[in-house]
Amino acid sequence: TTIKGGAGTGTGAGGSIVFQTADGGSTGSSVNAHATAMTITDDGNINFTGSIKDSAGTNTALTIDSSGRVFKPATPVFHAYASDNAYQTTSPIPWDTTLIDVGSGFDTTNNKYVVPVTGNYYIAVHVGTIRSNVNGEYLTILLKKGTTTIQQGYTEETSSQGYGNVAFSAIHPLTAGDELTVTTSGNWDYYASKTYTIFSGYLIG
Repeated sequence: TTIKGGAGTGTGAGGSIVFQTADGGSTGSSVNAHATAMTITDDGNINFTGSIKDSAGTNTALTIDSSGRVFKPATPVFHAYASDNAYQTTSPIPWDTTLIDVGSGFDTTNNKYVVPVTGNYYIAVHVGTIRSNVNGEYLTILLKKGTTTIQQGYTEETSSQGYGNVAFSAIHPLTAGDELTVTTSGNWDYYASKTYTIFSGYLIG
């Protein structure tokens, strides 16, 4: 089936297909007025009001505001940190607080992120280390999927005078139910705090 807009001759605006809806009330005697819900313009653009929702019409998947900015409020995203405000050697890193957890995937009791839906995820880890006075002290940070290391970072004290950090990020293909943890190895303490020790990520698609 083909739906066609109006056609004229020559050039100029026109020929849009306009979809209108109206409330389906059953009281009163006046017919409810129609309002434009979506327009397909003659240059191929689609303009719509409201949101794109799931088949039940209850969960909003996407909205576009009047400035053209796109929001996807149901997309899984998380930001967790270790809040102890103390030097730590604990492994896995104790991610006990979340700032964001859309999709309810983060388990602060067991210090892990449980992937809620299959897809490609951007994952980032940042861990700050304390000042060391011993050359050769090192710290390795490992991002694990189950028991398998899928990314890692390393720092080593060489000057006996500096603080350090380990930070890395990448896109990882993940399956619903995968469990992500961050473990450590080495003899250099890290500092657990809201700004130093962060584990975050989001679903790309």
